[in-house]
Order: sequence, then C-alpha cells, then structure tokens
Amino acid sequence: MTKWKAGSTLPSRSSAVMLEKHLPSTLHMFDLPLYELLGDRALPAHQVEDVITSLRQKVDMGWEWRFPGSPSGYYNALPNDSSALASRGDLWGFIAIVALVRQAEIQGDELSHLLLSMDMYRALPAALKLPWIAPSTELLQECVNSVRRRMPISAVMYDIDWPVIARHVADPNYEPGYERRIDPATRKTIEFEDPILEARLIRGNQARAQR
Repeated sequence: MTKWKAGSTLPSRSSAVMLEKHLPSTLHMFDLPLYELLGDRALPAHQVEDVITSLRQKVDMGWEWRFPGSPSGYYNALPNDSSALASRGDLWGFIAIVALVRQAEIQGDELSHLLLSMDMYRALPAALKLPWIAPSTELLQECVNSVRRRMPISAVMYDIDWPVIARHVADPNYEPGYERRIDPATRKTIEFEDPILEARLIRGNQARAQR
C-alpha cells in the first residue's frame, strides 16, 4: 500500500482484501491515483498529466471526464471546472480536483491553485463519507492541508472551517457545490455553509486605525 505521508499509511493490501468481503467493489479503490497525488513532495509533471489525461479528454464544445464505474462521461464546458466536479459529490470528483491542484502547482499558476484548492475542500466531505476512508479522516485532512500549503498564496488567502466540513459529512442531504437548495418536503430554501473562510484585504490606513 502506498504511503500517504512518512510514518502514516492506509490499511495494507491484505486488509483491503478483507474489506472487499464486507463492502463489495471497494478493492479497486486501494489502487487509486489519489494516494500519490496527496504526497507532500514535488511531483513530476508527467505523473500528474497522466492522471488527468486518463480521466479527461477534449470533445466538441468542451471537455469530458470519464470516471471508472460511471456509465457515461461527465461533460464540462471548461477543462478545470472544479465547482462542477465538486458538485458530483463523489470520490472521483475529489480526485480530479486534487489532480488539477497539483497541475496548477507544477505550472506555477497561483490564481488557479487558489481557486482549485478551495473547491478541493468543498469536495472533501464526499470522500470522508466513505466508510473505508472515514477511519483515516485526520490523515486525509493533514494530507489535503499539505497539498494546499505547497503554494504560499493558497496557504494565506483563506482558512478552513473544519466544524462545517464535519457537519457536511454527517448530513446525508448535503449537496457539495451548491450553497442552497429547495427542501422538497417544506419547499423552503436550505442554505449550506461554505467551509471556506476567505481572507479580507484592507487598505493601509484602515489597518493603522484598527491598531
């Protein structure tokens, strides 16, 4: 089993085989590209590109993501529409966003890294809901934080409201990527909390006045 971080590992391959007996169709999840993408180290450009090109291809009028186990492709007008990927509410949407974050890091694209990494956290509850990932919640959070901190602008321009993420994980009605939805029973609008706490820049005179 690939290590996520020095000193911490996911369950062994033998444990994965045992898990398959209780949760069918989970064994292949232990060979996901996610584990290498979450490593706190510089990744070769070709490694990240291989992950993305294996999942995304150019089509007429846009891009199509094809995820294992999905009966059809997932169309996006833009190649890096992380909001749409987060709204899938599944592990593959999360993996695709992490891959795009690492691509932005390699390309030195600070703005893209900032925006993509925000959606990485918005997609995180979908991964943490999975029963075979839930026991490693703290480890996954640590790895995601490490990926974010690899580009300074993303490390300082927002914070994460972890209690919000915990509530989303516990909420079976949470729809990632959507700030609100209509409750079919009451027809009332339900507001979902955003776990992203964006920094606010103020003018120098205002900063002096606050001091």
